[in-house]
Amino acid sequence: MSIIHGDHREDAHFLLANYLRVVLHQKLVPKLCDCAAAMPEEKKIQVISEAYERTKGVIDLEVTDNLREAVGCSACNGLGYKGRLVAHETMVIPSDGEDRDLFSQAYREHRLNLTSDLNKSNGIDYISRQETFCNLLKIGLMDWPSVLKQIKS
Repeated sequence: MSIIHGDHREDAHFLLANYLRVVLHQKLVPKLCDCAAAMPEEKKIQVISEAYERTKGVIDLEVTDNLREAVGCSACNGLGYKGRLVAHETMVIPSDGEDRDLFSQAYREHRLNLTSDLNKSNGIDYISRQETFCNLLKIGLMDWPSVLKQIKS
């Protein structure tokens, strides 16, 4: 809002509160190569515990999940990664009804300052980047060191 001239801020606030539908933030992250190997059970248990602890339970994995680790082959030049994936953070705001009114009111009252404010009580469906990382780990497209590097950055 700081880039909008003061004479037009009220109009901009009205437009955001009443017409905004989706906010999407994307980041490209390394994708495990097909040569990635299944993670040994002992290491899975260690990673599951560390992931849960470092993300305060957002990344909640199970031993049965398809956790893999980078190996390296000629196709990936020995790196263990080939290509990129999109890790997203998404905020969906309903287009009508009671949930839309909740969002508009929360926005006007400046109650949307923290990630924790992005919830159903404010009329918002929110998918965090950590939730996306959790899903990519579970299906074996990312490994824990890559996720950890993204979380730290």
